[in-house]
Amino acid sequence: MPQSKGERHARAKRNLIVLFLVLAAIGAAFGVAQSIQERNQVQQRGVAHEAIGQRKRVEYQGKTYAERTNLTTILLMGIDKDEDSAAYGGRSGGQSDFLLLIVIDHANKRVSQLQIDRDTMTPVRVYGVLGNPVGTQMMQISLSHGYGRTPEENCKNAVLATENLLEGIRIDYYMAVNMPAMSALNHALGGVTVTLEDDLSHLDPAMTKGATLTLTDEQAALLLRSRLNVGEGTNTERMARQRVYMEAAIAKLQEELKKSSNVAGKIFDALESNMTANITRGKLINEANVSYNYEVLPVATLAGEHEVGEDGFMEFHVAEGAAADWVMQVFYDLLN
Repeated sequence: MPQSKGERHARAKRNLIVLFLVLAAIGAAFGVAQSIQERNQVQQRGVAHEAIGQRKRVEYQGKTYAERTNLTTILLMGIDKDEDSAAYGGRSGGQSDFLLLIVIDHANKRVSQLQIDRDTMTPVRVYGVLGNPVGTQMMQISLSHGYGRTPEENCKNAVLATENLLEGIRIDYYMAVNMPAMSALNHALGGVTVTLEDDLSHLDPAMTKGATLTLTDEQAALLLRSRLNVGEGTNTERMARQRVYMEAAIAKLQEELKKSSNVAGKIFDALESNMTANITRGKLINEANVSYNYEVLPVATLAGEHEVGEDGFMEFHVAEGAAADWVMQVFYDLLN
């Protein structure tokens, strides 16, 4: 039976609320970060011209673009840090092993998503032993959250690194969720059901390739955090597992929302104690309400190559122009 316009709007509204809440939570416990040496990399940037009206124009690859207005950007981070560990000297804030940028385009009624590989090399602001900024170094973007004297400074540093990677765009809001939230989300949902595409039976006998399981909290953590000892041990594989879990968690939340409209708020409340954010609960829900019928595009990633650095740790180098191409598609309108 066809759905009414109101039913379609209500479903899209639930989907967007769920998207924000789930993605804020699932990055809670991903992987073990490693320190790496700096490596310089230069990407092509657009050339800014005088603004016409309130829309900045840029030239990129011989074409003229106008910057879109009325965008809301939210960086979601999953932080690999124990709940009771404290920052010391501005360099122990934990690593942002899961990063996803959401861009809400109110003019075009569209939501774009970019999942960023935690091994991506980009300029990161670093702090000295006394907790003061001492310049920038080329390093994995996941390490950016480790620098800062407070959780808020940690988040702002990760935001700055992401802005550097993405051609200097502006990110309005951030939400960073610590490791304990992963269990809280999975527990609140009564377990998320997935079909395993990798073999994790050496970690848990029940987690064989092809098995369909309603994950326990411990199994969810294994699925999302494990990397080096699963498959080929790449972060690309782990990112794929994260997306599988996201889709399943969203489906489960949709089922729960049919039973109670209070589920989204309850989940936010359950995560709040493990979250650092500069967006309020009300603002987040308001953004979802305004965007209730927007098109939500699939999660995008940046093209590039993985390679082992001189120090033996993995690095991901974004392909030349890949970041700029994505930025121009999402943040600018082509004029000619």
